[in-house]
Formats: sequence, structure tokens, C-alpha cells
Amino acid sequence: MPEAKLFVCFTLDCPPANPQSSYPTPTNWDFATASMRGFVDAATAAGLKTTLFVASDVCKRATDDLMAIADAGAELGLLTDPRFE
Repeated sequence: MPEAKLFVCFTLDCPPANPQSSYPTPTNWDFATASMRGFVDAATAAGLKTTLFVASDVCKRATDDLMAIADAGAELGLLTDPRFE
């Protein structure tokens, strides 16, 4: 019997920074971008693939950071959630 392979991808939802939100969000944009980079860096160092689901406001405010994260090998997807619109 062939050996089974397990494929794992870690994902992170990236809502916009909003300290007044009732939903858990980053408290500021510096923390938001540092969290995204830290997540990707830690997973990549462990040899794991990552996907970030990013809210549209985050795409607008952190475009350069997201492009650098994608260049480092992370996949980016759109987070659609009415709480963040």
C-alpha cells in the first residue's frame, strides 16, 4: 500500500484595524502588518505554506506589505465579511 501524504496549509483572516470593533481585530495598522508578517515568517521557517484572507480595506492600506508577503511565498485571498465593510 502506498504511503499516504498529508498536505497542510495554514490560513489567517486579516480584518482591518479597528479598536472599537466588537469582533476581534488588530488595534492599529502597525500591529496588523506585523501580525501578518510574523505569521508568514513563522510558518515559512517551519516549511509550511500560508494563505492570508485579506479584507478589502487592508488591501488598500497595506498594499506594499501584502505584495512583499506574497513575494515571500504566501498566497493572498479576499476576505469577504459584512462586519468589515
